[in-house]
Amino acid sequence: MLEEIDDSGLPKYDPFVTELVRITFKKPVTGSQLAPFVKTAMENAPRGLLRILALEANSNRWFVPDAIGMFSAIAFYIQLASGKASFDQVSLSNLYQLVFLRMEMNLDGTSEMKEMQLLNNHTDQLNALIKDFGVQITLLLRPLEPVSIDDFEKETMLLGLKRRSMTHYEKLGELVLDKNGKRQGNRKGTIELRWLDDRNIAISLNVPLIAPESDPLRLLMTAANAFAAVFDAKIVDPKGCEISGATVSLLKQELDRFYKQMRENNIEPGSVRAHQLLD
Repeated sequence: MLEEIDDSGLPKYDPFVTELVRITFKKPVTGSQLAPFVKTAMENAPRGLLRILALEANSNRWFVPDAIGMFSAIAFYIQLASGKASFDQVSLSNLYQLVFLRMEMNLDGTSEMKEMQLLNNHTDQLNALIKDFGVQITLLLRPLEPVSIDDFEKETMLLGLKRRSMTHYEKLGELVLDKNGKRQGNRKGTIELRWLDDRNIAISLNVPLIAPESDPLRLLMTAANAFAAVFDAKIVDPKGCEISGATVSLLKQELDRFYKQMRENNIEPGSVRAHQLLD
């Protein structure tokens, strides 16, 4: 997927979620000079939350730095938090002290960086939002006959789900579009299916990852009915009660309030921002 690029040639990013630190060198430096700093940065970042690009001096284009090239600048995209991992004060401090400041001193670079306390405060804010809005609705499929893990895996693969583990599959949803209708990525994990044991299969809707206009409850119930037919199963709530129209109506009221709160906190349900934070 092609990324949207800013005037400097760097991929655009969401400053609500990500901090960009760019260091410019007075004279181009070799990739081998950058390598130990890149290694230290990656070691101090939670997996998937740090992206590093360097400005190749001859072509004036941004690439993942390698040991051979000559580079005039380097950019660190720091996603402060996500539903899977988060920076903490120690890891952020290590990035600044062991990487950014040392690069400035040792490689004669200059940068503009926010104060550490501001970044820590914003990370805390994002983690609070993740805690509040990282919500799933889960129903249970109760098969009339036991379903082995092998049968579960076979049927979920046939129905086009993506494998996360032997007992955990997810359904890829629609494309994520920006406000202008441009493609931004795939909706991942909108519907998830988990084999709990041979008598219980959980089907979950990742609530914040889908726009309310897509009628999330209808999508969940459609998926639940489809899988219930495959596994010859009843659909029940976590307490074992069969799902009724009244239950769905109550859930819709709760979802309406939930989506309103998301929007009040600057997170559009189903948006790229929602996926970055809550996927």
